[in-house]
Amino acid sequence: MLYGRRCFVGRDDETVTALDTASGRQLWQTQVVGTRALLTEIAVTADVLYVAGAKAVTAVDVHDGRVLWSVDRDAVTDAPLWDKPVAEQRAPTLTAVDEGVVVVRLKDVCLLDGRTGSVVWRTASPEYLIGPAAVDGTLVVTTTASGCRAWHRATGEALWSQEVTLHPNNVGPAAVAQDSVYLGTGDGALVALESRTGTLLWRTSAYAPVRQRGKDIAASVMAAPVIFSGHIAYTTRFGGFACHDRRTGKQNWLKILPTRDCPPSTRLNDRTVMTADDSSLGAWDLATGEKLWKLRTSRFRISRLAVQDDLVCYATPRTVFAHHVPAPRATTDR
Repeated sequence: MLYGRRCFVGRDDETVTALDTASGRQLWQTQVVGTRALLTEIAVTADVLYVAGAKAVTAVDVHDGRVLWSVDRDAVTDAPLWDKPVAEQRAPTLTAVDEGVVVVRLKDVCLLDGRTGSVVWRTASPEYLIGPAAVDGTLVVTTTASGCRAWHRATGEALWSQEVTLHPNNVGPAAVAQDSVYLGTGDGALVALESRTGTLLWRTSAYAPVRQRGKDIAASVMAAPVIFSGHIAYTTRFGGFACHDRRTGKQNWLKILPTRDCPPSTRLNDRTVMTADDSSLGAWDLATGEKLWKLRTSRFRISRLAVQDDLVCYATPRTVFAHHVPAPRATTDR
């Protein structure tokens, strides 16, 4: 996670570390009980770093690492955590907003006050929710195994629920901007909804599944789509990577990246999207799908990318890497 001139990283020893992005120098390190690197979620504002582990949500001062408050897991969900399967013992997902942090866990979504950690509102869904929540204006949106739900950001009032017949497994979170909500399905399709009512605007055809051992395996969309002014890009399991027109849903191009996972993607600038496959970072022109440059990485799979200005960071189990990305002018390999 990047913010300002700091990179924030969760580690296996239940600590969170702030690094200077220019030099990699450690600025501070804070113990946050109940967190591990693979089970930790982080969200950040100008002054507060929110950290969620399996046991609590904690707020930390971004400048010096002081713990400001910590809220037990029972405050954000009624579900008895340790009676659940291991897959459900993961940390809740976080979305930082001006007034605090939106927390999604199991069937519950809540807003915690950024100054005190007190619960501003909390509401439950009949279905398991998939975060992190997408927040835009007064809207808080999460996906479920069968569709999408929206709440009012200030009160938690349920606004609408829309079924979009999703594949029941491996559904990713939503993205929201400019009166539209976008989400991927478990079979590799992309759906656009009207944000005020949840009305279906358009839906793309499903991405061709991968056939293994005589069975079709869905190319699930497991990450939130990346929104641009006129385009929307998204990745699927087994390396599918596509760009569509935001207004009509028409596909501009489709690429297949060399990975079996759902590669992370992020916005690099107004006309460039970045992806990571099993061995490299790549930047792609939104209009044409042309690969602008490629950068070799470590042998470890990259699950998250953080980009700010011309800097991209990612972490492997033992190392944090930072790269100054090339200007998007010509295709280069290195």
